[in-house]
Amino acid sequence: MKTIAVLVPSLTIEYCQDFLGGITSYFSDKDVKLIISQTQLLHNETGLYDYQYWNSVNILKSQEIDAYIIPAGLYTVKRTPEELRNLFKDFTPRPIICSAMDIGLENSYVVKIDSYESINQIVKHFKETHNCKHIAFMSANSTNSAEAIERFAAYKKALKQNGLEYDEKLVFDGFFTDFGAHNDLLSKCKNKSEIQFDGLVCANDNMAVGSIKALTELGIDVPQKVIVSGFDNSPLSFFSRPKLSTIDQDIFGQGEVCAKLANDVLNGVEIPKETLFTPITMFRQSCNCIPINNMEVTYVDTKGSFVIENDHTSSLFSIMMNNITEKMNITTILDMIRSCNTLRQIYYNLKYLVGQCELNSMFVNLYKTPVYADNNDTPVLPDEVELIMYAENLNYKEGFTPGTIFKPSERIFPQEASIEGPGNYILQPIYAGESIFGYFTAKIKNTNFPSYQMYLKILGTAISQSYEYTNKLIQTEKLSTEVIQLNDLAKTDELTGLLNRRGFMELGQRALDILQEISNAGVVFFADMDGLKKINDTYGHKMGDKAIQSQGQVLKRVFRSSDIIGRISGDEFAIIAKGMLITMIPVIRKKINYWCKKISIENELPFTISLSIGAVDLEGGSSLQSLLSEADKLLYKEKSRKHNKQK
Repeated sequence: MKTIAVLVPSLTIEYCQDFLGGITSYFSDKDVKLIISQTQLLHNETGLYDYQYWNSVNILKSQEIDAYIIPAGLYTVKRTPEELRNLFKDFTPRPIICSAMDIGLENSYVVKIDSYESINQIVKHFKETHNCKHIAFMSANSTNSAEAIERFAAYKKALKQNGLEYDEKLVFDGFFTDFGAHNDLLSKCKNKSEIQFDGLVCANDNMAVGSIKALTELGIDVPQKVIVSGFDNSPLSFFSRPKLSTIDQDIFGQGEVCAKLANDVLNGVEIPKETLFTPITMFRQSCNCIPINNMEVTYVDTKGSFVIENDHTSSLFSIMMNNITEKMNITTILDMIRSCNTLRQIYYNLKYLVGQCELNSMFVNLYKTPVYADNNDTPVLPDEVELIMYAENLNYKEGFTPGTIFKPSERIFPQEASIEGPGNYILQPIYAGESIFGYFTAKIKNTNFPSYQMYLKILGTAISQSYEYTNKLIQTEKLSTEVIQLNDLAKTDELTGLLNRRGFMELGQRALDILQEISNAGVVFFADMDGLKKINDTYGHKMGDKAIQSQGQVLKRVFRSSDIIGRISGDEFAIIAKGMLITMIPVIRKKINYWCKKISIENELPFTISLSIGAVDLEGGSSLQSLLSEADKLLYKEKSRKHNKQK
């Protein structure tokens, strides 16, 4: 089985979604483990801490990777080809299949669209079919991306090929955005008389839409006075009015070609250094080939034939329904992790979180010490990583495994993940702010990448927060119950001198978190006095208060000073017994009976107090409130047994 890494700047960009769709489609029946990683851009400034995603590039240098697929054109928005070469040179000598641009390494290959042929078809069509004599170009040259430069060069070449003169005054720059094109066009053409062109070719659909808006504001009718074309065939091109003539790059198809080349080269097949991919030219309403009032889902191809295309409205409905489902899932996930303060508590919920996030499995790997990195750093990640926890829902396996160490430079997946086999995985760094804690790998069920980006971001944040909280808990393992009881009156019960409900729940949850993290045993008790109402009715409430005080004294004698005891309400008490085994419950009952009799005599009570208890092991849950509820149920059963014996 081969392992192939796919690097994309973002899982939410439509280009990346289509590109990944083609790759995953090709490998769906292949014996390949596909690792998909959202890297963002090195020293990215668009998100406060999104630059941390780039740390996945260091992880993907692992010896476990056999080949790489990279949409290199997307990375040239912020990086020059030479910079990209330096960023990815450590991937060699393993093959690197790029789309749009060759990064110039010995083992790199490129799949490029034939931009010249596509734009030449547009220019030729504008001239011969619509009699255009002055064809302008909306470029994105200021981005310095390889695709922008290539499309501009193709435009100039196409003009020459079709006997049209190049005029630099007819070249605009929209920075690949609709508002950029809109603003640049209006800044250079103040009124309709300054529009010196009858055709406008745009380097992408966004800029075409912005240009149409600007032309309309100037009083220029599109397509009657000026015809316009875009590039990319994004959903925007279909839903714009008029519908855009455009060039469909078939990003999905490019992804398939890149995947096939990667598979071929790994199987010993010789592949060319450059593979040309022919896109599809589509003439719609913005060049007047389809009438404005024609609402049919069609376009005209380069041969003049009408072609039925996919109905984008059904895709829009699917997106809307997916957004609703995603929001519901996110709400559920947030509810699930709300009480997950520690790593072990994350683990208790991991298999449910994995299912809710539409994953098959997740492996959480953390560094022994967090790595600090600000936006100017290129951090060196640790040589070793620790598998903390994992859940494999398909194989019904899970584990909390601190101490399982492996070297990410040798293998990205721990040995425990070997059963997972081929399929699609996402690798994502775990970080919070300027601290990197590790990474996780997750096997995904479908190709809804934007949803996964959101789900995994939430999980990564929860894990990083739990990591920090867990470390703080372990560092402060010895908590002083006495200090809280003596120094914080707001958390102390006046009648018994024990913790009140607020103090017990606060200190108890902290203690519970620590106990679960250091793997110590423990038991949560719920205790209630038998017959308090009868005592109050017979001897009065003052004697009832004395009985409650005596109950507190009994619990102090039975349990140790290190245990946490609190009066929850009335005659109800709760105890967290650190390190105790559940098998000790019969002994505890005997001690309680003994001290109830002894304290009753010592306090000269006219009756013998009696306590009922319910007890649950700490492994029953991570929430103190839920454990107390379970103990209370067992307490009720014990009271019922006592009541039945007295009949």
